[in-house]
Amino acid sequence: MVVVNAKIFGYNQLGQLDLVPVKLEDIELVNKCIIALDGGTIRTGCAVIEEATGYIVALIAFEREKADESKVRFKVNFKRALYTLLSNNKNTIDRIYYEEPFIQYVEAAEALLMLRTSVEELIIENEPELNHIKYTEVPNKRWKALFLAPDKCPTGSELEKEAIRNKMIKYIPLMGKVSQDEIDAAAMGTVVVQKMKDGTEGELKSKKKVAPFQYNIAFIGAECDDDMLQELLDNVSDFKIPEKVMHNGIKIKQIDGRGKFDSKVYENMEDDDLLLVLKFSSKYHGNIILKHRVGHLAAQFPYIYALVWRKSRKS
Repeated sequence: MVVVNAKIFGYNQLGQLDLVPVKLEDIELVNKCIIALDGGTIRTGCAVIEEATGYIVALIAFEREKADESKVRFKVNFKRALYTLLSNNKNTIDRIYYEEPFIQYVEAAEALLMLRTSVEELIIENEPELNHIKYTEVPNKRWKALFLAPDKCPTGSELEKEAIRNKMIKYIPLMGKVSQDEIDAAAMGTVVVQKMKDGTEGELKSKKKVAPFQYNIAFIGAECDDDMLQELLDNVSDFKIPEKVMHNGIKIKQIDGRGKFDSKVYENMEDDDLLLVLKFSSKYHGNIILKHRVGHLAAQFPYIYALVWRKSRKS
């Protein structure tokens, strides 16, 4: 099962402002709110934030009860718990933002990709009840840069977490009592609400211009992300992807058929030096399919996954 640790800002028994534990089913929102989710293999952080004010209304940690609990069971129970929150607040929650998964450790990839589809599945499984909910993925690096501005976002996952935690606690000291996953969800949600109020929500997706670079490329045809990942991990040595690249992480992005393929590589790789996986319909980018002679993959599978990594290391 999933252990749900929910709390709201309120007054404790001493009359002091505090984070007060509540039952998930007792969270009933009065004003319009968004949900921000930071998915994790052990714990998923959730922040409920008012659209009009940016106030953090509730913080929730969805945690595995046991470390050896199966990934599938955790996902199913997570969806059940999230449904409780959504069904009790159908009139006040219509937007969910999920941090686009960045796979830093290959062994966590399967669990993270499995969790990634949870919200969309939940919406579809509960049609028409949850049809009104809009689901958006927010790029990992983008929201962090916006939250930490004008300071520069540091390099390295642990340094990023420390900077985000320190800034959040500086403004809201009580946040020192919650997990990093909840802090990350709250920070991302804070950025989202601010951009909504400014009318600049598009900036969450914007990319800075990246200078062209030479890259290696390989292809996998698959029915879904899980199948792609399994083939990648089973045959990683055959693809000749450097160990350093895999150590830096995996970023998976779905692209459409518009624009130049090279431009999509540069835009989505940004300044990173990791394995970029570009997923696209086998009906798209025929010139790339022909150039690299992977028409047999396009004929067999609905999706093509381009595995891209830099020819020259950045570090």
